Amino acid sequence: MKKHFLLLLIPLLVIGASNSRAAISGVGGNTPREYLVDKFSMPSWSFGGYMQDEKREFRIDGGSSRHKLKIRHAVGFIGYAPLSWFTIYAGGGGAQVTDPHTEDDGDNGSEAICKVDVRIFNYDISDTTFAVDELRINFGAQYSDVSTEYHGSDLKWEEWFLSITASLVVHSDRGQLYFPRSTTLFAGPIVSDVNGMLGMSSIKEDDRSGVAFGLEFYIGQHVSLQWEMQSLDNRSQALGLNFQF
Repeated sequence: MKKHFLLLLIPLLVIGASNSRAAISGVGGNTPREYLVDKFSMPSWSFGGYMQDEKREFRIDGGSSRHKLKIRHAVGFIGYAPLSWFTIYAGGGGAQVTDPHTEDDGDNGSEAICKVDVRIFNYDISDTTFAVDELRINFGAQYSDVSTEYHGSDLKWEEWFLSITASLVVHSDRGQLYFPRSTTLFAGPIVSDVNGMLGMSSIKEDDRSGVAFGLEFYIGQHVSLQWEMQSLDNRSQALGLNFQF
């Protein structure tokens, strides 16, 4: 797990070096220092929810064979941003686990999440040669706790999920009635670490690093719709709706 954390920290160091060069060259935009000490941002709240379908592969009791599970998440959340670059989320909902080979209806369980999102870089592109208006770099860390049943046995696991995403943002210049009002394309590396129990046996995820990419559309001044695909040991898709106020 430490190796995967180091792989995520390396891009952070590269980003910091590139930010310094941008500041020295006099190119417009926010350097990390300017962005992180923004004392005039007002606190804001957000709420929303997402649904995610995924297939994950686990090893039971450290064995050589993999066991695949199909998991459907339905989670609601509330977020608080004390600063414009930092948001913390908490939420909960349900998780349903099924056997992808039989497609039998699985047992419904509970899920709780806690997440922090840090915008470590925000650059306004003033050059009209480019169609992109902003470049953003975000770091996210999420903890999830899931409790359900699988084939009559208790299934519980905890997951730490880390991500670094680079985002390209395009704002609409055709007025407030234009749809969508802005579009964001994002992508970046992800790391997942899962530990849990199936009955009396321990489970652990096999492949723990991958990539994620997706799109976010602001369909209103305070409403955004997001689609995301993640690729770890298998591909998963998520669809979310977020309200900010």
